[in-house]
Amino acid sequence: MEKIVAYLDILGFGYYAKTDIRAAISLLAEYQSSVNQMIVDEQINNQSEQPIDKTYIDSFEFFLPFSDSIFIVSDDADKFIKQISDFLVRCFKIKSHVYINPINENDPTEVNEKIINRYGVTSQKANWYPLIFRGGVSYGEVEPLELNSIINSQIGTIPNLAGKALVEAVGMEEEVGKGPRLFCSSFFVDKLDSNSKKFIKEIPDSEYYEILWPAFYIIESENCLLRDLLIPIINLWKWKNHSKEGVHYFQMLQLFIKSFLAVKGDYKEPIKEILRDNSLGGKIKILMPDI
Repeated sequence: MEKIVAYLDILGFGYYAKTDIRAAISLLAEYQSSVNQMIVDEQINNQSEQPIDKTYIDSFEFFLPFSDSIFIVSDDADKFIKQISDFLVRCFKIKSHVYINPINENDPTEVNEKIINRYGVTSQKANWYPLIFRGGVSYGEVEPLELNSIINSQIGTIPNLAGKALVEAVGMEEEVGKGPRLFCSSFFVDKLDSNSKKFIKEIPDSEYYEILWPAFYIIESENCLLRDLLIPIINLWKWKNHSKEGVHYFQMLQLFIKSFLAVKGDYKEPIKEILRDNSLGGKIKILMPDI
């Protein structure tokens, strides 16, 4: 059968798993929490006497996690692109408030966690790393499978997927670019309506495209503030600037800026003001090259 297939991979998970397994496991729990909340929100909305016109997660026919990777299958391109945007922004916003006013400017992920035990309340330092993904989206042949497995020494089955679209989606995540970006094939773009295509950009010297995925969240969100989304990314970039990880946050900041501007050109001056207020006035031409 032909379906939309998305592959998502948590950025930095391998490093976190080696250096801070507690933090790595926390990232897995957080995206599970985001999915659960989206399901609950949809159920509440459907039962409301005055449901709002908003999509949640009903386009996901399969959502298959394995360690730091997720496979999603869908049949509705326009609904899917809105819902994966909502999912990705929700995941980032779980901890983004911490990065706005960090307790340690040299490491915005550092927090003081409160520990409650029989002796009272204590605190300990921990790192709350951002939950961000890079991924690929394609359209084409994919087949759902049930494969035998062994779980706690018992034979069982687990769902799996196979097909050309899946291979292409995985390949895009690994090969096309850096940062928490979402790439897609022309086969997927062909399934989108004209409104969704406004937020699809060609990648120079590539057969693939990039989805400005924050744009769909920005459009649907009633309280989407520039500073709430840009300041956390700016502080993460400052933290890792001049290191190999810095490129991921630079690409993320540029992605969010492009997305805001694609939604509404009036965001131009407020974005410039935020950059100047955070000592990034000299980076405006780099971050906003088309202006």
